[in-house]
Amino acid sequence: MSLQDKVILITGASNGIGKACAERLYKEGARIVINYLSDAASANAMVESFGPDRAIAVQANAGNIDDLGRLVDAAVAKFGRVDTIVASAGMMPMRDVEDTTEDDFAKCFDLNVKGPYFLVQKALPHMPPGSRIIFISTGICHFSFAPAKYLLYAATKGAIEQMTRVMAKGLAAKGIVVNAVAPGPTGTDLFYKGKPEALVNSIKSWSPFNRLGEPEEIANTIKFLASGESSWVVGQTVLVNGDEAKPSTYTTVTPPNNPRIKEKPGTTMPSQRPFFLSSFFNSFRQQAPSLTQQASKHTTQAASASAVASTTAAAAAASSPASTARAISTNAAATSSTNVAIHTPRGSPGGAIPIPGARRRGSDSSSEGFRDALGADKWYIGGRTAAGEEKFFKLGVIRRVRSNDGLSLDRLSL
Repeated sequence: MSLQDKVILITGASNGIGKACAERLYKEGARIVINYLSDAASANAMVESFGPDRAIAVQANAGNIDDLGRLVDAAVAKFGRVDTIVASAGMMPMRDVEDTTEDDFAKCFDLNVKGPYFLVQKALPHMPPGSRIIFISTGICHFSFAPAKYLLYAATKGAIEQMTRVMAKGLAAKGIVVNAVAPGPTGTDLFYKGKPEALVNSIKSWSPFNRLGEPEEIANTIKFLASGESSWVVGQTVLVNGDEAKPSTYTTVTPPNNPRIKEKPGTTMPSQRPFFLSSFFNSFRQQAPSLTQQASKHTTQAASASAVASTTAAAAAASSPASTARAISTNAAATSSTNVAIHTPRGSPGGAIPIPGARRRGSDSSSEGFRDALGADKWYIGGRTAAGEEKFFKLGVIRRVRSNDGLSLDRLSL
């Protein structure tokens, strides 16, 4: 047993992930300090199961500094030291910035951040070299998009991950290893609280296994981090999430008072047709180094002296405040294949730079109005939803370059 006689203090150990950790680490031979706040029956049942020589239950508020001092004192009085801390106690209020009260904020940060911080402070004098500190974060901190109601909770766990990185460096000189575990959605009472069944089922679908994680699966990773087998894993946040996908809904960026984009600010893409930008970014990265050659190629394909002349005239007039940007022509296949358009700022000679499978958006006048509304220093990518609504996203800044034929063109800088 890899943790034989190690003294492991677990906050929030009477239920959920904390309880699963207590049971798993006990099986590895550890002696367990079971912290609980209100569920004395569960905590005492574990002590009875483990045996009084291998476990102790201590009632304490894991967000109160004085209580944490009592908790550590009880552990040391019983077992003489603390070899590992598992800071499992936590709360998950569903609050966005508009719904959060000062009391909500204080309670959440007290339990999720202040508690783990000062628990370590109180325990450090009793932790020998080779000890372990394991914090609990959340997979939400690693989403590209997190629901607004997770704001307060995610803010506390972001603090935990930063604490993990910095504390690991500070305590390395004492031979103490610090890491964190970031579970994905896990089937605990804390997770289920306040969530309708439809939401739970939706969250299950984030994983290719179409289920939630189990507390025991999180405990297995914590067992590894508590053991000597993880000696070279330091300052890390380990994701334990069943390869859950990040939610793929993006909030739209809608300029105010722009009649040409008929869309309410803050709406999102339809869930049945998620909007992924990665392929478009890849196209730009491949083409940005030769953007002027692309422009020259498409100008040649116009096969019209008047088209070439109009492009040249637009470039010459770019310095005039009254000038109207012209779009570089695209070939027929590009024009008809997709609903994607790339827009440059007003005053640039290219109102729309074609990429494979792209088309121009509307007329020069509508493109100009779009650029006026969103600003003159950015590039944008956009498309149409299934409902026909237009969506646009900023991509990067513009750098002016000069092509071989003397025309000034704008190049995307990603």
